[in-house]
Amino acid sequence: MRLLKPLVNWKYALTTLERMRRYAEELSFSVPFDEEAEVWRVFESQNPELRAGLIERYQRTGSGGYGILEEVACRFP
Repeated sequence: MRLLKPLVNWKYALTTLERMRRYAEELSFSVPFDEEAEVWRVFESQNPELRAGLIERYQRTGSGGYGILEEVACRFP
């Protein structure tokens, strides 16, 4: 599974990450570390206010699960 780069729809970075993990699980694929790292790089490169907006957007658009919010909490305690 590979991302199109640069990540065009960066405002949905966390939703993209969730979908990558979900599709990989459903289709018995694995997500390469560098692909996940690229999504996290996009998220982490935003200023704190924008990251908060990305989290709010994810809460509205994501289905939840796959450890996304938990990982955000660990990265930004």
